Amino acid sequence: MGSKVYSLKFAQIKWLLISSYFISFIFDTMIDLSFSLHFIPSFTVLLLFFWSSQLLNQTHLFTAFILGVITDVAMNTTLGSHALIYIILVFFMLRTRVGFESTPMWQQAVIIGFYLTVAQGLNWLLLQPSLTSDNIYFFWLSPWIAAIIWPFLYKGMLSLTHRIMFK
Repeated sequence: MGSKVYSLKFAQIKWLLISSYFISFIFDTMIDLSFSLHFIPSFTVLLLFFWSSQLLNQTHLFTAFILGVITDVAMNTTLGSHALIYIILVFFMLRTRVGFESTPMWQQAVIIGFYLTVAQGLNWLLLQPSLTSDNIYFFWLSPWIAAIIWPFLYKGMLSLTHRIMFK
């Protein structure tokens, strides 16, 4: 896999981390407000997976909680519902992150797809979205689109991190 990001300290990459979350949150908000793009997965969750798998000296649970509360406020949902979903997802990632990094990229994508399928199930249980026959397929297809996006996002973020840190 090459050199890893997790040997870096948070202080070295804090602006990259904060700006990546900010940009992904803006992107997610724009997608959620559109009526025709609900099949695109949450990039904030994908970046939460990326950073929690790369930085081993932090738990990222507080970050997941804060991002979830911000998502709840932005989407006008029950306060704490997205925070609970994000914390559960990060907990899954924290339990497997060392093994996750040693698996091939296609297996990582399948794991991400499974985690986001669990997230969609929790989203369906907690928020009870009104799904019609047209958008129910997109609702359950979204995690597997995230699995397709994951290798590109992973390689892009790893390249960006190395480019910024090791000029």
